[in-house]
Amino acid sequence: TNAATATTATSVAISGLTASTVYDWRVRTNCASASSAYTAAQFTTAAVPVCNAPAGLASSGISTTGATVSWTAVSGALNYDVDYKLTSASTWTNAAAATTATSVAISGLTATTVYDWRVRTNCSFGSSGYSAAQFTTSAPFVCNAPSGLAASSITSSTATVSWSAVSGAVNFAV
Repeated sequence: TNAATATTATSVAISGLTASTVYDWRVRTNCASASSAYTAAQFTTAAVPVCNAPAGLASSGISTTGATVSWTAVSGALNYDVDYKLTSASTWTNAAAATTATSVAISGLTATTVYDWRVRTNCSFGSSGYSAAQFTTSAPFVCNAPSGLAASSITSSTATVSWSAVSGAVNFAV
């Protein structure tokens, strides 16, 4: 393919090339009465830049109404977009747009519910695909009533009462 004919410049810009491809090129000198032999060389076009999706997705600090989602930083990232939704829903809610952090706290959630979340990398030349994960919010704490009530050592003026231990109890009122 001829890139230039009878140019007086000492360089020519060539466009329409394919990424990650080796190209041969040659140039010769044209004088008034004759032309030189060609001198040849090669070059390889650069690879298309890749904006990698985040990895290392994790959910922590999960409570009845919230969670913190996090991921590993991506080399070349400008920022990240984070969305979440109920697993049963089709519409995503944005938790953070263009954040430079690698974690986001999500609040206002419903207890004992499965949520999907996703994050993508934004680079100077485009965005990655989404990486996705799930978490389930905690069940609300229930303070159970005592069971196994019993009375013993009963006299005309005294009695000992007892009950079974209750998980999570701080103390009891009798």
